[in-house]
Amino acid sequence: MRGRKKKENSKNKVISIRLTDEQHEIIKKNEWIKKEIIKQVEEYLNIYLEK
Repeated sequence: MRGRKKKENSKNKVISIRLTDEQHEIIKKNEWIKKEIIKQVEEYLNIYLEK
């Protein structure tokens, strides 16, 4: 069997956004920005789910 084992409530869906070349380069050079965006989106969605 390949891949990782599925866990309950595991993160297995992906969303994407369109960026300009300049924006993409900034994110490539600054991984922390990408992590911060992911964190903010997850927090927003969790708040939305609690309503």
